[in-house]
Amino acid sequence: EDEKQRRGKEVRLAEERLREVAVISQDAQREEKRWRAQEDAVQKTYQETREEYREVQSQAQQGRSDVTRLHSECARAYDELPEVYRRRINPAPDWVKTDYPSLQDMDQLRADAAGHAAARQRWQTAEDVLKQWNKLKTQESEKLVTLERLQGSLPANREGVRRTYSDLSLQLDALDKELKTKRSQIKDADKDIDRLSRERDQAKDHVKNIDLQLKDKGRDRHYAEQAIAVNQKALPASWQTAAETAGSADYNQWDKERADLEGSGIEQREEELQTVRVNRDALRRSVEEHEVRQKEFPVEARRNPAEIKAELERAREAENLRKQDLSRTERQLGLLKGYQEQREQIGADFIRWEGELSLYKTLAELLGKNRLQLYLVRQAEKEVVEYANAVLDRLSGGQLYLKLKGEADGEVGSDRALDLEAYNRITGERPINVAFLSGSQKFRVAVSLALGIGQYASRQHRPIESVIIDEGFGCLDSEGRQVMIQELQNLRSQMRCILLVSHQEDFAEAFSDGYHFVLEAGATKVSRFQR
Repeated sequence: EDEKQRRGKEVRLAEERLREVAVISQDAQREEKRWRAQEDAVQKTYQETREEYREVQSQAQQGRSDVTRLHSECARAYDELPEVYRRRINPAPDWVKTDYPSLQDMDQLRADAAGHAAARQRWQTAEDVLKQWNKLKTQESEKLVTLERLQGSLPANREGVRRTYSDLSLQLDALDKELKTKRSQIKDADKDIDRLSRERDQAKDHVKNIDLQLKDKGRDRHYAEQAIAVNQKALPASWQTAAETAGSADYNQWDKERADLEGSGIEQREEELQTVRVNRDALRRSVEEHEVRQKEFPVEARRNPAEIKAELERAREAENLRKQDLSRTERQLGLLKGYQEQREQIGADFIRWEGELSLYKTLAELLGKNRLQLYLVRQAEKEVVEYANAVLDRLSGGQLYLKLKGEADGEVGSDRALDLEAYNRITGERPINVAFLSGSQKFRVAVSLALGIGQYASRQHRPIESVIIDEGFGCLDSEGRQVMIQELQNLRSQMRCILLVSHQEDFAEAFSDGYHFVLEAGATKVSRFQR
């Protein structure tokens, strides 16, 4: 019981201490909140002061750049002015104290300049006329010198020259007529020569043909004599004497008898007789051979020829069937060999096509959007973002910068090109979706990204020569417009042409050359301004 009371007393003391500690903790938390609020206020004041300092510094830098640019433009324009206008402005110009030209002077000068344009056009026309007149005057002088030189080279007796010219002309006509006559005679002589040449060639050809015919006849006679001699030698001895002493009548008689015998078919019958004699001798030898072979056959092998013929016919029929089966089998074998060759060719083609398919798949994978294309796009994206951040840093006063989506985690995993995230150096390192940027920030990001892409593309082949910005300045405040004007002024040294379209007069006033469009009475009036 004592221990219980002691323990209860300790618990009450501990609870009191806990309440005291809780009160102290609450006081400390309130004090911490108060100090945190003061720290946030001081931090906010510091950030506002820093932003104000940056704005003032940017305005001062812009002012210094404008002063330098305007000073150089005024100095250049002053150097281009005539001496009389220089004295009107100031012999030693101080642009702050200079009050010439005023608005009235500018109006008067514009009116004078409008008249000067017409006068300059007339002066240019007069200059062209003067140049043409000088050119014609020079040509006239050259022609006169040539005429005098030709007149000096002419003979003194002009009538004699004319008579000589007339006589020579008549002689020339006579010679032309005589020459035409001679040419006609020569043509006729050439024709006769051609005709006689053709006749001579024809005669030569005829003589040559006759010579060839005589040679052919001589050869035929020689061959005939040789044939007669050979045939006489082949005749029986009793006929040779008669053949040597025979005359034309005997030859004719013999020739008639030969024709009669040939007509009666004696030669054919003699040939048939010779053939029959040869066949008879062959049959006799065959019969003798068969009789000898017959004696060699055993008794049991001697059978009826009709039975042997029947067996032979059956064997021939079986042989024909086997030949047909063999022919079908050979055709099937050839067909199967063709199928086998086709299968082997198809298998080889399949293996080759499969290898090419694998190669093409590997090549397509390596060259596809997830390999080489993705690598090239990522390399280009990094350089584009670097260029864009360099421009965006100036346009946003060092606040905004861009990163590829996922780049902060060490890898770029988006499938889209230029999938970007915006970061604000003041508010923190967490990315900001472009949709949540303000209008001026979106415009600055768009301009920076466009210029970054242009700079990257121009680095590959040729530099960018011009840029066009259509509207987009209405979302900028006055400070943003001044920064954008300064950036565009900086671009003038890098490009040949910068074309801007804007409805804001204060923005247009910042540039020295342009066109002003005004709608009047349903029509657009265009006027150019140069400052």
